Amino acid sequence: MKNWKRTSKKCKTETSTSTPATKSPMSRSTTVSMLTSQTDSVLKEFQPKWLFAALAATAIFFFGACEDLGEFGPEVLPAGDRIETRYSDTNHVIFTSEWIDSTNTYRAARQLFGNYIDPDFGRITAETYTQVLPQSNLNFGDAQDLIFDSLVLKLNIESSYGRPATVQTLRIHPLTEGFPEGDTIFSTTRLAYDDSRDLGNGYQIDLGESEGVGRLTIRLDDDLGRRILFASPDTLGDKDLFQVLFPGLYLGTDPVTYQSREPGAIYSLFGSSDLTLLELHYKKRESGSQAFRPQVMPFLIVSSTPRFTHLSRTEVSDKLLAQALPQPDTAQELEFLQGGLLIRTFVKLPNLEELGQVAINQATLVLHVDRDLLGSDNRFAPPASIWPVFADSTGQPVYAGSEPVLASSAVAYNSTEGTYTIPLTNYTQQLVNGQRENYGLVLLPENPGLRINRVAIGGTSHPSLAPEFRVTYTTLPE
Repeated sequence: MKNWKRTSKKCKTETSTSTPATKSPMSRSTTVSMLTSQTDSVLKEFQPKWLFAALAATAIFFFGACEDLGEFGPEVLPAGDRIETRYSDTNHVIFTSEWIDSTNTYRAARQLFGNYIDPDFGRITAETYTQVLPQSNLNFGDAQDLIFDSLVLKLNIESSYGRPATVQTLRIHPLTEGFPEGDTIFSTTRLAYDDSRDLGNGYQIDLGESEGVGRLTIRLDDDLGRRILFASPDTLGDKDLFQVLFPGLYLGTDPVTYQSREPGAIYSLFGSSDLTLLELHYKKRESGSQAFRPQVMPFLIVSSTPRFTHLSRTEVSDKLLAQALPQPDTAQELEFLQGGLLIRTFVKLPNLEELGQVAINQATLVLHVDRDLLGSDNRFAPPASIWPVFADSTGQPVYAGSEPVLASSAVAYNSTEGTYTIPLTNYTQQLVNGQRENYGLVLLPENPGLRINRVAIGGTSHPSLAPEFRVTYTTLPE
């Protein structure tokens, strides 16, 4: 143990004393006066001794209090035995972006269609392929009692991304190919359709100033409606036979052109809604009468209906994305993330073993969004939240079934600060303790198959928007 050292400091102590005076009241009796006189006599005899003792004790106290006892407390412990709390925000971060080939969009809650031109990310195109389901044991009755009226497709557009005021031409084609078996259809998949037949007759999507939401009502080709109405009861009542008669629909739009800045939009179709459906309007003769009564038969698109979205990116070679998207392990000024899993980012926190034996009090990774690249009027909003997903040894996101395994809960975008702040305290402690292999994390937009939102994030070589790994930790005795 370290020897204690004693040094002395000079202290100036000022004291003052006063001798109390006692007066006898004029009204006191002689006896009281005599006692008072005797008491005064005793006090006068005792006072010098008492004062000397009090002054001596006071001097000893003050001189002792001014003495420097040297180092004490944690300072007397060897360095290896001390516990200290420290903070660091200069930790090294590996941060890269990569193209994604595809993602599973089969039976997603929302399907996407439309296209837009992004000045930094290229042209994004989405197409929806969907079946429609008849009611069980459907039977319209005798054909002689039926009069066809119309076949109407209703689409509930829940949101849009891009410039929804751009008028787009909707194309609705009948599928000529059935859906593949299984529970997975990736976003690179396309099905065959008859592009010579536009069932919607060039319907114009014009949402005006509706902020990209609305309900489209489109009258389809009468021939398809008649084929369904006058099909045999066996065909209508059997799911497989009905899909041969009517395999499904393709929904897409013509490529938008530069008639305005950042033209076009992707529409989000809420497929599992009773507002999205196919309606067959017809008239049926009333029993025992010559009168015909109007009827409506719905063909629903529900959560179990086979459907998926095809996603693609084109016209990107001369855009910022293609020029800046890094090669693996290359530091860049910008990294990228986009819904639809078209682009994802990978992050790794190396060299944590250099911290030694520590307890992690708090660890956060702060990502800074380049808000100059959000389009005019913030048209291209960043993902509302992102998922930090554990990566495996190959750098791929880890899934439990169809759900990603998260290192923390979803992280919301802070539009005021322009940041995503990812809490990684537990994850960092596990890495420091050797309880988890340091394979890194994959950052995905929350519900990546449902949105197309994109963002540019400051990379490790960005002069002002580089990611910050902030750690507060306590060193522990070895």
